[in-house]
Amino acid sequence: MKKLLFVFFVLAVVLGNAPLQAQFVSMVGDDEREIPLDPSGPVEGGPITRSIIIQPANAYICNDVVSVDFNKEIPSVSVSITDVSTGVTVHSETYFNPTLVTIDLSAKDPGQYYLEIISGEVRLSGYFTL
Repeated sequence: MKKLLFVFFVLAVVLGNAPLQAQFVSMVGDDEREIPLDPSGPVEGGPITRSIIIQPANAYICNDVVSVDFNKEIPSVSVSITDVSTGVTVHSETYFNPTLVTIDLSAKDPGQYYLEIISGEVRLSGYFTL
């Protein structure tokens, strides 16, 4: 009897969470991709730190819109996006106290782009494809 009750409980928990998981997946969307950001390192000639770096931002692309989500409070940050094939900077702007930055690239040509985020000594960069 205890085994039957346990199986019923497990099924109730699993099936009860299924609608919540489906809702979450539909909110995120199938087209959203994370842009892997790597620390670019210090400015040339500067000191080299050898400690664990907590990444202050995450970047995503969904339907030709780049979103940069900041995990901590940053006074100012410069975000630039460059077309890799031409070397032309298609977006460059400085934001003050940002929490979320969205950049619409729907008017840009498909191809590979380079995202760079600079704030003080923190430099993050990554490649993505439109």
